[in-house]
Amino acid sequence: MQFLADLDGYWIKPSSMSLNLPYGRQAVASHCATLAEHGLVERHADVAAYRIVEKGRAYLRNELSVEDLQETSAENEDKDEDENEDRDETG
Repeated sequence: MQFLADLDGYWIKPSSMSLNLPYGRQAVASHCATLAEHGLVERHADVAAYRIVEKGRAYLRNELSVEDLQETSAENEDKDEDENEDRDETG
């Protein structure tokens, strides 16, 4: 996540990140997806690229705890379930 913070909000693909990190593309993509689930980074709408958001910066500054992130993940799961129910009803 620090790598994304150093890019100051620019979008970057996991394949490009992996060129600069000691991890493969798939590992980086998996980590980015997890960070996005917790609201620390966002995924580009059109391509598999990520950038850090303010919540991610706050976490790096130690202004958020792991518990805060778990709450966000639970909220996202509830939102996904609600969206799936809406789709099922309109079907």
